[in-house]
Amino acid sequence: MIYNIKSIDGKLQGQFEGTSAKDAAINAFNSWGSELKSKIEVTKEAPKPIRAAKCYTCDYCRNNIDKGDLYFRVNRTIGNPKNTIILPGTIVHNHYSYTAHVCTNCKRVYSRSTS
Repeated sequence: MIYNIKSIDGKLQGQFEGTSAKDAAINAFNSWGSELKSKIEVTKEAPKPIRAAKCYTCDYCRNNIDKGDLYFRVNRTIGNPKNTIILPGTIVHNHYSYTAHVCTNCKRVYSRSTS
């Protein structure tokens, strides 16, 4: 995963790779060394849209995403994946995960409202 890391004072910034935000921050500290004089801010790099190989329907606005248009894939989970019940001979999962197709227009609107 690539993370955008910048110092709070805005003098240093860059993209660093790490398995978590903490690892990326450590990589930034190691690379900047003594130049860093303030705290840092870590953000994930924004996902890039995918070109549609076939027609889809946007899960938010129900408009068509035609073949060749740009769209985003968003993972959605209904329920709580931590609430799995184990009974004798049976495992009951209390969640459902699926991939939603979202047009670029809706992604812009919903990413602003949830931030």
